[in-house]
Amino acid sequence: MKKEINHTHLASSVIWWLNYISAVGRDYIINESSIKYPVAEYLEKSICEKDKIKLEFNHPFLYKRSLDLFYEKDGTKTAFEFKYIKNGSTTKPSEKQRVFNDLLRLHYFLENGGDKAYFLICGKKDEFKHSFMEIPIPDDKSKPISTKTFSKFYQHWLDFEDDKTEKEIDIKNPHSDYEGNCDKFYKFYKPKKGKVLNKVDCIKTKLVFLSQELVDSKIPENLRIGIWEIVI
Repeated sequence: MKKEINHTHLASSVIWWLNYISAVGRDYIINESSIKYPVAEYLEKSICEKDKIKLEFNHPFLYKRSLDLFYEKDGTKTAFEFKYIKNGSTTKPSEKQRVFNDLLRLHYFLENGGDKAYFLICGKKDEFKHSFMEIPIPDDKSKPISTKTFSKFYQHWLDFEDDKTEKEIDIKNPHSDYEGNCDKFYKFYKPKKGKVLNKVDCIKTKLVFLSQELVDSKIPENLRIGIWEIVI
């Protein structure tokens, strides 16, 4: 019987590992690269043999680009890209670009022999909320102090409602908020020799797991995690 990823178990593996690392005072080792290890351990114990799991796997289509994690099981090829939110990183234009690049890299993986593709992002609960789900917009001095507005920038690309709705990212006619991200991707990314990098019309993402905010949790600095599948 073909083994499928249990998204809840995968997310729990990442969150509890990161919480442990944080609890013992080793936060300094946590970044997007460190997420690979609990994911790889989960896959090894639940899905496939360790020699089928590859870290920093060469992209099958894009020149000198890699995927954070790749594995193959029963002929099914799966790839992951990871992000860790730290010090408001995801509010910055450079990180918005990197997230966009991840999603498009995964889309081109699926178009070139891949079968499953996932984007996983996590961070401390306050960072996850205020640097990713709802990004505070700098105060407008002309408005009352009590007025607070937010940018839901990432909701152009990712759905945050657990209703299995696919989010369609328009690439052919992008929203002005991320038009520049499209331009930069196609300016700096190149296909492998003999291949042509054609601009796609759209990317589709689907939320498969989003942890809840544990408001009264006794765990200090507990983390949140979201996993989206890229579909074509």
